[in-house]
Amino acid sequence: MPKKQNASIRTQSTKAFDERFAGLNEGQKRAVETIEGPVMVVAGPGTGKTEVLAMRTANILRRTQMRPTNILCLTFSTSGAKAMRERLRQIIGPDAYGVTVSTVHSFCNDLIQQYPHVFVNFRALEQVSTIEQLQIVRRAIKELGQRSELYTPVAEHDRAADVLDRITQMKKEGINPDDLVKHVEVYAEELKKTPTGRERDLSSKAYKDDLKKVQQFREFIAVYRAYIGELAATHRYDFDDMVLIALQALKEHEWLLESLQVRYQYILVDEFQDLNGAQNRLLDLLTTYAYVQQDPNIFVVGDDDQAIFRFQGANIGNMQSFLERFPKTAVMTLVTNYRSTQPILDAASAVIAANEERLAKVIKGIEKKLVAGRQKGGVKPQFIRYPDTSTEYAGIAGMLQNGKKEGIPWKEMAVICRRNEEVLEIADTLTAAGVPTVVAAKQDLIQHPQVLHAVALLRAIHEQENSSLLAGALALPCFQCHPAELGRLFMDFRTFKRTKEKVSLHEYLLKEPSLPASIRKAHEFIMKMHQGIPSVTLTALVADVLTHSGLLPPTEAKQADPRIIAGLHAFYEYVKSRCSEVKTTSLASLLSDIDQYMNEKKLRLEYDLPHLTQDGVQLMTGHGAKGLEFDLVIVPDVRYRNWGNRNSGNSLALPDHLIIGIDREVEKRAGQEDERRLFFVAMTRARRSLSLTFPETYRSGAQMRDAQVSSFVAEAGDHVDEVTLSQDQLPTPIETLRTPPLVIDSAFRAFLQERLEEYELSVTALNVFLDGETGPQKFLWEQLLQMPSEKKPAMAFGTAVHAALEERNVAWQQGEAFSVDALVDAFQNHLKREILTREKLEHYQLIGGDIVRRYGEQTSSGIPLVLSTERTFHALVDDVPIKGKVDRIDLFEPNGRECRILDYKTGQTKKTEDAVRKKEDLFRQLTFYKILCDADPKFIHEAKRFTLDFIGNEDEARREISFEITQQEVQELKTLIKKVWTKITALDFTPL
Repeated sequence: MPKKQNASIRTQSTKAFDERFAGLNEGQKRAVETIEGPVMVVAGPGTGKTEVLAMRTANILRRTQMRPTNILCLTFSTSGAKAMRERLRQIIGPDAYGVTVSTVHSFCNDLIQQYPHVFVNFRALEQVSTIEQLQIVRRAIKELGQRSELYTPVAEHDRAADVLDRITQMKKEGINPDDLVKHVEVYAEELKKTPTGRERDLSSKAYKDDLKKVQQFREFIAVYRAYIGELAATHRYDFDDMVLIALQALKEHEWLLESLQVRYQYILVDEFQDLNGAQNRLLDLLTTYAYVQQDPNIFVVGDDDQAIFRFQGANIGNMQSFLERFPKTAVMTLVTNYRSTQPILDAASAVIAANEERLAKVIKGIEKKLVAGRQKGGVKPQFIRYPDTSTEYAGIAGMLQNGKKEGIPWKEMAVICRRNEEVLEIADTLTAAGVPTVVAAKQDLIQHPQVLHAVALLRAIHEQENSSLLAGALALPCFQCHPAELGRLFMDFRTFKRTKEKVSLHEYLLKEPSLPASIRKAHEFIMKMHQGIPSVTLTALVADVLTHSGLLPPTEAKQADPRIIAGLHAFYEYVKSRCSEVKTTSLASLLSDIDQYMNEKKLRLEYDLPHLTQDGVQLMTGHGAKGLEFDLVIVPDVRYRNWGNRNSGNSLALPDHLIIGIDREVEKRAGQEDERRLFFVAMTRARRSLSLTFPETYRSGAQMRDAQVSSFVAEAGDHVDEVTLSQDQLPTPIETLRTPPLVIDSAFRAFLQERLEEYELSVTALNVFLDGETGPQKFLWEQLLQMPSEKKPAMAFGTAVHAALEERNVAWQQGEAFSVDALVDAFQNHLKREILTREKLEHYQLIGGDIVRRYGEQTSSGIPLVLSTERTFHALVDDVPIKGKVDRIDLFEPNGRECRILDYKTGQTKKTEDAVRKKEDLFRQLTFYKILCDADPKFIHEAKRFTLDFIGNEDEARREISFEITQQEVQELKTLIKKVWTKITALDFTPL
């Protein structure tokens, strides 16, 4: 570059610097001018930390002989690095590209690429996918044996994801299995005493349960070792290894560390509070000099009140330990907020003040009272109560529309949710209300409706002999098979299996000559795709399925929903990348991977929803909102257990106070303090208007629950105005249905009416109908159309238990003894008849056998007066035909009239009457039996007591809970049955 051009750029840079420096406040100026030694800036939200970092970097270049390459700027996120470089470019021009601005992971990756001879072994490794990580962990857990504290074969209770979470946490902290071993015996000894130091009763159940935690800890260490061992044996690494391998190299190669220390004379770190243990150790190495007695030029910026990534290993103790390491640190606090009005800052400050783990409470001289520097005046945030979630969402739509009328652009408004699931729910309501939206939160591709359809079709293609999968595929909208025709097919198939031959649905379709054209065409398509599996690549197969099944609209279509196309294209891209990563990927292994994504709550296959507008309300989560700001912010669903007081989400209890050195009291309140920080971040995104909304009731699965207000609202106190809307102010709920119900035409209506002529409502069917938003549609397909379904392993276990108990009940009814061994043998024999994988069969034979034996021993004293077993009832109640089957009926005395109804339950044990009543479907079942007993004309006895007999599980013993059902409870259920039956007979399959 010519000297004149160089001089011109420097002059422009100096001018830009001077102009910007003049606009800084005193605290910011001090931070920019203090360029030597260790410096910590505690920067509250909206206080201009990015500007300070960029200006300080520019000032180093102005005042020293340093070149841009001598400065290292580390940030927490890629977006933060991008913003930092752009700000630098505005101030110092092209020199900005010479400064190393990077995330810690990128810095380590660059190190590995720049010194191939040092990292030759690591560079030969392949990165392991999350799916493969889970498979490795699952294999290691299985090796522990079926009696292990970590093992369970049931997908719903699988602990591999929790174990992997903990392994990841250990790696982020730089803790290896050897580091953990020393804590095991300490933990075991610690548990022998109460927290106050008193000796515990070592024979008590509580102590024995705690001992299981010690065993769990030992097993975790074994799995952690096995995980590391398999990665090494298969030449793979995971994401967190990149930092660890860089750390190891810097420890082993002194010349490499020294060369980095010579190069980077100035180090600046943004979002310092979000660094995890391993990242912090890397920073410690870079700033610890072997032969020079001087403090490093290190500048860290952070805010302990915004440390919201503890789940990623972030440790807010970083800032405190920094001050302990460098006692002469120059500490500055930025409190002038250039984003929000004072009332918003006052409310947010009142909330965060409830946290105990704050620098302001442990370090003298740090004062964090936020003061508005730009936004003058303003109104208090509002806390608005609504009767339920539907009116709350309608109210949110109204507030956004009013904001638009007041001149706020859509894109300057945001709804900040606690959970990702809320984002789509609110998006549906806003779309229905005509409010444009931009969903900024990443979504789960596997939950995309059309992707679910594609997966269902691929499953049927892979296993066309599986009647349940094939039936589900035939019912997909893309094949346009008429529901009435499907219903007749499913009923004829059931009859054929029962009366003629046990065949699969696929075999039946091949035998049946008179199939409707749409069903035959769909079946032929599935057979054709199945036959092509050996001869085409997986990507070609998936492409054919998506394009020729009708899942993707044809290219000539005049209209198409871009959200459908984007989801299916994202799914196809995932398949392509998977095949590229693992050349041997087959349809079977792809579907196995997808199964894991579906079953693992913590595993998401993320994708970005297409933005259909440039100017839309921003919908995001609290974590995604970090670093952003808007004129108007709404925080919805501000209730207990949503914002605050959340369950930890990890079932693996490890002694963190020993492992990470966290104080026990800090450990206890850590979750709630993390939640409070996240709420603080959400509140401080608002410039001028902040509203917190709350539903008095909300839906949890099939149940409506009363909500409690989040404690954070009380902590805000008088800084928030509470609004209770009058009846005429309440918004009208906005109807949304993500999956529209089936259209019931005349042919479908005639078929359903024919089905209902002889249909009797069971309590199982009633509970299905009442099961949340999708319940009525499930009732339609499962109960009326009788779609074939596959029995889950837990259900197969329950069937075998019931069958064995029925054998015992029949013997008892005849006055004969039935030994515990006979009961276990009966269970094992029935279990072998169930369709189970070898692994699950072996598990239930072992663990299930133990459960049945224990139950048999607890119930073997004496022979009860069994009146009947597996008794079926039929009745007509308020013109509603109902039916049901009870497991056992016992008389209270020989030849007596009064009896009790007993129902066996496998799985989770309920310990109290209240627990049963809260599980509405359980208590509803008993009340339904009461109605049946009273109304069946053939039943001459009087049922006085209704008992749930929980047989127990691996951890819980048998529990028997009995009720006497009141007439009020009977009448309430009769009213509910009548309402549901009215909807069914009206062919209205929408929620009650």
